[in-house]
Amino acid sequence: MSLKLKAGECMIRNIHKAIQHTVQIAEGYVKWLYDIVTGSGSPDSIKRLKICQECPHNKHGICNECGCILKAKVRVDYPLDDEGKSVEGCPEKRW
Repeated sequence: MSLKLKAGECMIRNIHKAIQHTVQIAEGYVKWLYDIVTGSGSPDSIKRLKICQECPHNKHGICNECGCILKAKVRVDYPLDDEGKSVEGCPEKRW
């Protein structure tokens, strides 16, 4: 396999991951808006937000580790690992 082909595959993986992350954050914003309108929130998102509020990386509602707005990020349904922690959610694996 040529070096050009390997670089192209790597670039495609990075683009795919960026698109996937964008879709996840958009999902979080939609759920956040829904929660504002209905005055509700899922038990998981409420628990996650509480964890984030106590985290030292939380700076005025934005995570210093990943740059996400926490009220949106906590509402995304991330896949879970064997320990029940989100695979792509909290970069510190706090939830």
